Amino acid sequence: MQYVSPEDTRLLFEQQATSDATDKYYTIIANKLRVLPAPSASSTLSVDLYYYARLAAINTTNTTNWVLTRYPDLYLYGALTHTAPYLKNDERIALWDGLYSKILTEIEMEADRAMRPQSVLNARSRGF
Repeated sequence: MQYVSPEDTRLLFEQQATSDATDKYYTIIANKLRVLPAPSASSTLSVDLYYYARLAAINTTNTTNWVLTRYPDLYLYGALTHTAPYLKNDERIALWDGLYSKILTEIEMEADRAMRPQSVLNARSRGF
């Protein structure tokens, strides 16, 4: 599928109505994914959608998010890294920053593993 701007969808819609084009296009309008040509009632459309979502702000009514739930130390070491200079504890910055970076690396590795199949590779020898 090829992305087109929302403005171009009207032109494509008109072209699709007068031709038998098999190209598939998509666009995003507000919070909706629009596919051209639209799938018929008898067909099914399967879409894998990968996106980045903003974390919900933590406040008095929303006291947690998935990062705080799964990686509470990330917030702790991030806060310690930024408060050390104010507390005149500069020698600890490297320690807190290292622990913060380690957790971020773990999160990135977990996300990377989730995107790729984790099957085992089997080596086979071939005869000549």
